[in-house]
Amino acid sequence: MRFLLIKADVFLISLLLSADPVFSQGKFELAGGFGSPEMVVLKIRYGKNVQIGASQGIGVFSMFSQSQIINGPTMSEIYYHFSGKSRFTEQKPWYLFGSAGYWFGINIFLCCPRIGRSFNLSENTGINIDLGAQIALDKEFLASNHSPVFPSESICYFFSPRKSPMTVSD
Repeated sequence: MRFLLIKADVFLISLLLSADPVFSQGKFELAGGFGSPEMVVLKIRYGKNVQIGASQGIGVFSMFSQSQIINGPTMSEIYYHFSGKSRFTEQKPWYLFGSAGYWFGINIFLCCPRIGRSFNLSENTGINIDLGAQIALDKEFLASNHSPVFPSESICYFFSPRKSPMTVSD
């Protein structure tokens, strides 16, 4: 199962990289931050007002196992920027965010709907803050807890090379 998800992520990233090679500069975002359920997270996204991407939580101490270091969830993500104006970019700052993925360390499928806002610090950088819910989709986990719904939030610093460093002249 893990190999299948890794293969799907590699395919998604390859598809994103080859989708628009001439005009792709400025549509990619790389991000890193903290959140729940991601813990410490690295993200890559492609698009402008509709973005698709992937994220990987990286190893930290788990709240479920005090003596073990595990990886965070591997998630596929979609963002829809729907409202507001930014001083630095044409991308709308308010967004709806949905993600689904698998947490290999504790064997749980997760779904995380959120709403958030981008705070652009310049044309190329900014901070995303979002809040929502995480829903565990595993029979054993659901049987051992009262509710499958937990709070979900994240704060991430992002970088997007919106302007090309080289210009083409005639």
